[in-house]
Amino acid sequence: MNPAPDRNIADLLPMTSRRKPRIGLVAGGLGTYWQQFPALLPQLQESSRYVSERFSAMDAEVTDVGFISDAQEGAVAAEKLRRADCDLIVLFLTTYLTASMVLPIAQRAGAPVLVIDLQPTEKMDHANFSTGEWLAYCGQCPVPEVGNVFRRAGIPFRSVSGWLRQESAWHRIEQWIAAAHVRAALRQARHGLMGHLYPGMLDVSTDLTMLPATFGSHVEVLEFDDLRVRVDAVTESETEERMVLAREIFTVDASVKEEDFAWGARVSVALDRLIDDFDLDSLAYYHRGLDGELHERIGAGMILGASLLTARGIPATGEFELRTTVAQLASQVIGQGIVLRDPSPEL
Repeated sequence: MNPAPDRNIADLLPMTSRRKPRIGLVAGGLGTYWQQFPALLPQLQESSRYVSERFSAMDAEVTDVGFISDAQEGAVAAEKLRRADCDLIVLFLTTYLTASMVLPIAQRAGAPVLVIDLQPTEKMDHANFSTGEWLAYCGQCPVPEVGNVFRRAGIPFRSVSGWLRQESAWHRIEQWIAAAHVRAALRQARHGLMGHLYPGMLDVSTDLTMLPATFGSHVEVLEFDDLRVRVDAVTESETEERMVLAREIFTVDASVKEEDFAWGARVSVALDRLIDDFDLDSLAYYHRGLDGELHERIGAGMILGASLLTARGIPATGEFELRTTVAQLASQVIGQGIVLRDPSPEL
């Protein structure tokens, strides 16, 4: 099939929706400073509000637990973020603080940790500053201490340094938000695995325990009969409607036999029902078959349906390649997947 021109693919194939990543955000500094330097806390809180606004504008659900000043407030924040079930924890170190203030947050959240320190401006006025003003630029001071404690506690983390409105720093932060999108999708994903391994492709085999153990995903093991009974239930009118949809999206080459096209459309409708009935986010499949028996015909007729599913953000791939569907899903949620767009690619 070749692409059909002038088609509004997004309207014909609306993308599937998924839960947005949950970002936990906390800012902090050492409360001992506040009475000593009265102007410091308001300045840091203003920086914290700016950071919170930037995160709120991102494509994510943000749980902002506010500004902490001591270990007790850190413990309260840790409990709030634990209940929020975050996909990423962001610790904004506005000035020096002790590691005891943020360790419980990282320990209890059960999520990757990103440490950011963004000083108020690109550079400090070195000719005119006081200790309080210097402390506002001291967010990087606790990073080695916090990093050392996290490493000793076995807590992986990454960090971004810069200044508050430095777009290159925010670009790096946004990359970690994109990673949180992937984590969120894979934590919730239900992967369908239907059929059997392509004979001899030893590298394709996936350990069905490792996938949920690593990402939290669920693998639903399916039979080709699960699809067969749904193919049997597809009506002629439903098949014709799917053929119309396919023609809206693709230009059907003259070499395509009408009965083969109709069969692929029928299987496509059944595939949609299989995805819906098992609440799947992806599907990997393969069936070899013999002498044109029914299951072989179904396997051979899945190309159209698998392409339409993939275009909607539900990766479907042959040869039992569960690894590929996981990679496609990860790519799709950050806007890098191979999906049908105007003009449509060749199928």
